[in-house]
Amino acid sequence: MRSTFPGGLRVQLLIGLSVLLAGSFALAAVLVENVLTRRLLAAQQQHLEAVVDVASRMPPAVRGVLVDEAVVDALVVGDERYGPPAVVNRLQQGEASQFVRVQEALYLRVAREDVVVALRVDSVRRDVADARSTLVVFGLLVVIVVLALGYGFFSFLVVRPIRAIGVATERAAQGDLASSIKIVPRNEIGGVAQSFNEMLVQIDRSRDELERKVQELEQANTELETTRDSLVRSEKLASVGQLAAGIAHEIGNPLAALSGYNELLRDGELGHDESDDLLRRSSEQLDRIRGVIRNLLDFSRDEAASEPAPTSLAQCVEESVSLVRASARGRDVTFVVHEVEGPPVYAVSSQIVQVLVNLGINAVDALSSGGRIEIKRFDDDGVALLWVEDDGLGVPEELVQRIFDPFFTTKDPGDGTGLGLAISARIIESFGGELSVTTSELGGARFVVRLRHAEVEDGA
Repeated sequence: MRSTFPGGLRVQLLIGLSVLLAGSFALAAVLVENVLTRRLLAAQQQHLEAVVDVASRMPPAVRGVLVDEAVVDALVVGDERYGPPAVVNRLQQGEASQFVRVQEALYLRVAREDVVVALRVDSVRRDVADARSTLVVFGLLVVIVVLALGYGFFSFLVVRPIRAIGVATERAAQGDLASSIKIVPRNEIGGVAQSFNEMLVQIDRSRDELERKVQELEQANTELETTRDSLVRSEKLASVGQLAAGIAHEIGNPLAALSGYNELLRDGELGHDESDDLLRRSSEQLDRIRGVIRNLLDFSRDEAASEPAPTSLAQCVEESVSLVRASARGRDVTFVVHEVEGPPVYAVSSQIVQVLVNLGINAVDALSSGGRIEIKRFDDDGVALLWVEDDGLGVPEELVQRIFDPFFTTKDPGDGTGLGLAISARIIESFGGELSVTTSELGGARFVVRLRHAEVEDGA
């Protein structure tokens, strides 16, 4: 946190004002001292010049009165000398300087022809020093008074409203928009405070409006999620409907075989070994029926709320291929599943099966009798690529950009909803993956499912 100056803005202002006043008074004192000294010396010089005129016209017998009455300190007229000998001796030396120093005393000297007078000017210095002291005392008093008045005046007009603005700003930063600034002086700071209060009102209104819109968006998002789950579920049920006929046939054959085995066992004419063989075959047919039903139930199960987790792509491929192969047209298609084992991916298994079943049904519908579907897997840089390709007619180039759009289908009316590929793409995207289509080397379409490895997600 940034440190503040000790005492704050008021102390800074007082220090600056003190320096300004002190400098001003110091400069004024120097100027006053110089002016006062010059004026006093000029007055003394005029006094001595008048004495010179008087002394030159006075009789010699009475000239000493000027010294005795301290009109001047020393007087020399020709050979006549009046005053202290040391000063008179210096005056007779004929010095041209205006000031004469005798020991520690300084004298102002004025000479005209053979008349020279001198007056001690130490009193001038004392008067100047007294004036300087008086000015310093007066300056100190003025500084103290100005600082005291400035402190109170500045505190009332500046610091108090600024502090109120600071407190209101801190409360607003903490979310309290109801604490407006109560101190609003009639100046520029008051204008800032008024603008700040109006800003708080606008922010409060905007926040209420934002909260209302957020609630509406959350409600809309919930409705969209519900609609999406419903569409996923509906598309899954539509796929179940397409698989139903083939599943019935897949179960019908084992049931017919079980019925025949049962008739033979009921006759009781078979030997022990033959009966055991029929029982073994019956068990195999029951397992076949159980597997088909289990795959269908697993596929139909609603796992819309399931969280993504490490999922085996190989298991999903096995389950989806068994379901598609059991469909009415799937029995005439050759399925070639290459090596699909590899690191688990980040997904929900039932939803991956739904995507693969949808891709498989679309491939079967695009094939003529006896077509071929291949499934391959590639892993690179923490990503699994699963190819589902066929040797059918493929996807025309002009339709590649629209094939994943909702309600877009190339099938005849009534044969498809146009949602299968759109929902499949959204499912893969929800796991951070991607579903795309290109042309297969087999001549048909190649759908590429791109999913992240589970360990990449866990370490992210």
